[in-house]
Amino acid sequence: MAILPTIYNYIQLTGTIIPDTAAIRLQVEQEYRSVFGEDLSLAPDTPQGRMIEAETLARIAVATNNATLANQINPNIAGGVFLDALGALTGLSRNADEYSLCVDCVLGGVPGASVFAGSSKAKDAQGNVYFATVTTVFDGAGQAIVTFQAEVPGAISTPANTLTSIVDLGTPSPGWEAITNPTASALGAAEQSDISFKILRSVTLGVQGSSQAAATIARVNLVPGVRTGDMVFRENYTGAPIVIDDVPLVPHSIYVDVYGGTDEAVATAISQVKSAGAAYNGNTSVDLVDPSSGQVYTVLFSRPVLVPIYAAVTIAGGSGVPDPVQSTKEAIIAYANGQVNGELGLVVGADVSPFELAGAVTCLNPSIFVKDLQIGTSPGVLSPATIDIFISQKATIGVSDIVVETV
Repeated sequence: MAILPTIYNYIQLTGTIIPDTAAIRLQVEQEYRSVFGEDLSLAPDTPQGRMIEAETLARIAVATNNATLANQINPNIAGGVFLDALGALTGLSRNADEYSLCVDCVLGGVPGASVFAGSSKAKDAQGNVYFATVTTVFDGAGQAIVTFQAEVPGAISTPANTLTSIVDLGTPSPGWEAITNPTASALGAAEQSDISFKILRSVTLGVQGSSQAAATIARVNLVPGVRTGDMVFRENYTGAPIVIDDVPLVPHSIYVDVYGGTDEAVATAISQVKSAGAAYNGNTSVDLVDPSSGQVYTVLFSRPVLVPIYAAVTIAGGSGVPDPVQSTKEAIIAYANGQVNGELGLVVGADVSPFELAGAVTCLNPSIFVKDLQIGTSPGVLSPATIDIFISQKATIGVSDIVVETV
């Protein structure tokens, strides 16, 4: 039929366009009338009306699927394995699942009895299940020290002395009688999301370049221990000392302020792509030996000044949330650590917005309503105003710095 190519030619020079639903329905109606006659009733409450509706929805689903597949070449839209493939073009891969650990748990039991890796399990006060990572035997005093790993990946928070219940899942460990975790769990992380991976890709596109801001930014962002975006870069390309964003820079120099990673790893990443002859700025000095010439280079970069942030939050609601107060605190910490999709969090040079902190609470706990949220750099002076952070600073916040009230 002549109308088919017009409707379904949706991959155009201007992009991938899904056919209009009304146009598809009109086409289906025309097909029905061409078979059953022009006087066929197409009212929605007739059998043929319902069949036309079903056929229209089926065709829309196919068109949408095809458009989605076609768009997987677009890194801003791609997801899953398609996004992984685009990241691989620059040697990038997303962070895998990480599991929370309760390190050096103290176990009690019958001397000589065993605890088995994988099958000996315990759960905390919130019901999170952990399993022993190694097989061990209780000593003569009936004690053993074992690290337990969470069954599911992600940032599972288990406070100290709350992993106390032994779980019998059909494979008990005879003689195992008690367990406790002297310290809080070391938090894991879920597999890097598409949104987070897209952000990482966008800031590391220059990884294959050199002598450019993009190359330095990319290399530093890929240093182990540096969170995505937790750094700033500035350059003085003039022959005179100048001040950029309140930071003094010597002539023809670069300035890198980064949080995380070892000093040597950061210095190496910067030196590998810096313009030849350009000077450095910073409060951290690392001597590196050039592998080709043997010459020693002193690399300078900065570590940010940490600015403690305090918050007071008033919330309402929270139905279905076991502990709204704790969940509110954890949401703010998740935002600060860049664990809210699409947000870098409190990285170097990032201002602190009470609006964004409140948004993180609502995003992660939709049933919690934030009535008020005030912040400050000291616990006694709080306000709803944004706190400005210089590029030489990094805001920090901990659970103990957050006070939550319910109304």
